[in-house]
Amino acid sequence: MALPRHVPPPAVVSIFADQLCIDPAVFRLYAQRKETRREHAREIVAALDLQPVGERLSHAGHRGCA
Repeated sequence: MALPRHVPPPAVVSIFADQLCIDPAVFRLYAQRKETRREHAREIVAALDLQPVGERLSHAGHRGCA
């Protein structure tokens, strides 16, 4: 199976794998499911109570660039 277009360099995968105490080879399995990245991104946004930049600026009364 092909990996997604945006595959991190092996050194980056290795660092994360070390931090998670997993084999770097499992990244291939993780990356195979397209929906996984979006699901995890949504979970992180919700857990950290983040908002897209555009929404944050509009709530702060920002008028944009002149």
